[in-house]
Amino acid sequence: MNALVLAPNRHQILIECLAQRATVCASSAHFRLYALEQPGTPETNPATHSGSSEVVIVHNFAAAEIDNNIGYYVANELLPLLDSNQQADFEHLVGAIVRSIHGNEQYAWHLFYANSLAALQQAMVQPEAVPDFIWPFGAIYERAMSLVRGETLLDAGTCFGFFPLLLAESETRMRRGDEATRPEGEGPCSNDFSRYGGDETRGRRGDEATRRRGKEASRIPASSHPRIPASRIRRIVGCDLDPALIKLAGTYAARQELDQVSFVVTDILAEDFARLGTFDTVTCMHVLEHLPSEQTVPALTSLWQRTRQRLIIGVPLEATPDPRFGHMQVFDRERLLELGRGMDADCQYFEFHGGWLVLNVKRGSGEAFKRSSVRALKL
Repeated sequence: MNALVLAPNRHQILIECLAQRATVCASSAHFRLYALEQPGTPETNPATHSGSSEVVIVHNFAAAEIDNNIGYYVANELLPLLDSNQQADFEHLVGAIVRSIHGNEQYAWHLFYANSLAALQQAMVQPEAVPDFIWPFGAIYERAMSLVRGETLLDAGTCFGFFPLLLAESETRMRRGDEATRPEGEGPCSNDFSRYGGDETRGRRGDEATRRRGKEASRIPASSHPRIPASRIRRIVGCDLDPALIKLAGTYAARQELDQVSFVVTDILAEDFARLGTFDTVTCMHVLEHLPSEQTVPALTSLWQRTRQRLIIGVPLEATPDPRFGHMQVFDRERLLELGRGMDADCQYFEFHGGWLVLNVKRGSGEAFKRSSVRALKL
């Protein structure tokens, strides 16, 4: 897809020229589409904006709105306007919108992370039934935090790394002992953009709103902070196949000085996945649906081999796989329980914004038992 994405805070002159000289092909609450070719040319399909047509997309997001909900609006507004349901288009457009908000790409992605984590943290303690991407995943992450056991955690298929980062931020607050209040500009939700160069304090409404949003999230009373495990988490690792996502998450963690979390590029199906070692808790949330069906058992086996105490699996419950997000298979209660029984573990299934399978290592069974059960499963 050839698309030029324009943001109102940076490209107002271009947007005004488009409004004067071009016709809007399609629009929604957050987007307006213009085709660069004149109507009627062979390359342009005004109805679907498909083929080789170059499209200009104008969005109306302020800086304070650059968070993970961009994906929700792309999936539910922009892709239908473009007559697309392709994962590649979804991922490209989300990235293009984030980058459009500022000339410095690092700044734009830091803004995306700061806004997303502040909004997720708010959703974890003040849930509202909002049909977007922030609220349900805030609830999912809060529930997952309450299930964590032990002192080490691996989040497999971490994507943007939100869950490890939220867990690390919660652990950092507990370690610092400053949960009740935090000075402005300090802590994991702060937006100190001066490190990216330039003057970002010129009274831009979006940036000021973002600073207020992060400040409010950081001042949530201690009693209302997301639930964290009773034991201290001393090592948190997020892994994913996508090196670009791992770099984004690792850069944000380093800038926020979250030293107990790290991010690694690896494939849970590769032989070298074992190099990560074992972890008290392994989480794999909304990942298995992205795999072909025949890879499900090998993936679960690989994750189980990395688990010392508890493996937490979460999947969406869909009638059919959603191609917009690269889903390739569906799950239900019986299929998840069947997978769990194959691991010879203590299994628990429940539904909460999808289906969950929690596998606990049986008491008295050590690594030798797990290895033998895995070998039997492979046979």
